[in-house]
Amino acid sequence: MSLNKIPLILAFNYALKRSLTPPNPLPPDEAIIQKSSFRKWYARVFFKFFRRVERSVAFLEILSILVYNYPKHPLLQHPFLARMSSLLLSKIDAGAIQSSIIANLGAGLMITGALIRVLTYRYLGRLFTFSLSIHRDHYLVTSGPYSIVRHPAYTGLLIANSGWFLWHLSRGSFFMSGLGLERTLLGKAVVGLWGLSAMGGILYATLGMLREEDDVIKKEFGKEWEEWARRVPYMLIPGIY
Repeated sequence: MSLNKIPLILAFNYALKRSLTPPNPLPPDEAIIQKSSFRKWYARVFFKFFRRVERSVAFLEILSILVYNYPKHPLLQHPFLARMSSLLLSKIDAGAIQSSIIANLGAGLMITGALIRVLTYRYLGRLFTFSLSIHRDHYLVTSGPYSIVRHPAYTGLLIANSGWFLWHLSRGSFFMSGLGLERTLLGKAVVGLWGLSAMGGILYATLGMLREEDDVIKKEFGKEWEEWARRVPYMLIPGIY
């Protein structure tokens, strides 16, 4: 098991945290324009839950790597860590957890997606929230990433989500190899359903929000939005969609 994976685990999880953490507090209820209660729940509740799950997985994966490589290290003899280490070694094939080209690609996509989203946070400033809303003194941002596609934050989210799939479903990952899910049909089914539910939810929330946001912004800014839409005809991917 390679210790080199630890910095990548930390980078992956920091990027995921930045991708799924609102840069601003939720706006007041009167400013929120959100037709779908599912998408509202997804943005407010699921992302927070998802971050916590990923943080827990990262802790267990890093601890597994350290226990495997330094079983007698004094720091790991702390009662809590010692109990955790014993449990991990009895349930997890720590030696199978390793880095791979696919996992590295996944981490790269996660970091790229996070960078795109952070860039959109900077350009929108106080206007960026995880709930569709119209603020007082709202203005239309058409520069930076918004001069390439109309919804670059969602572009970043989809790129990051693709990275999440590659990271967790590649050989050598904590789930597939550490827990041995790749060795049984049931394990593969569990991982597949988990991944599809996450991907399906994000796609549903994202694609639904694209049209909804366009409709709201068009209504709010009228001709200014129409001119921007003529200059930037694509919502997510330049030249494709």
